[in-house]
Amino acid sequence: MASHVFERRLGVGLTPRVGTDLRFAIVMTNTTVDTETEIQFMAGFGTLDEYDGSGYARQNIASEAAAVDLTNNRFELTFDPLVFAALGVGTRMATGLLQLLHVTNASDSPPDVFYEVTDFDGNGEDVTFTPDAQGAMQAANA
Repeated sequence: MASHVFERRLGVGLTPRVGTDLRFAIVMTNTTVDTETEIQFMAGFGTLDEYDGSGYARQNIASEAAAVDLTNNRFELTFDPLVFAALGVGTRMATGLLQLLHVTNASDSPPDVFYEVTDFDGNGEDVTFTPDAQGAMQAANA
């Protein structure tokens, strides 16, 4: 799965935000999230193109945990699978997940990581994203 960390996070150190309001948004094929890596806040994206199928809402993560892997010189962020329940068909295919720190609204909520996913469209069933056992996000010193 291709992904990128937003550059503004690189300058402040990539520490997992365990215990904060981390959320995931689904974005569709017209998004610019996959190419705009220097965005400071959610409101700064040229085109967010957030999923618009029925039943969609941003999802909070649960049971998040951070671990330091000293052997590989990195940290790993893990959490329970994300479930978007009874997700209806959107106007375009979904193409990615955007991890963000929700503060108050789009003007003060920074994006953290974009995860590319295999294009899909809802069909009224639950859509589940399960993070890798070694963490949904890993960051290492170069």
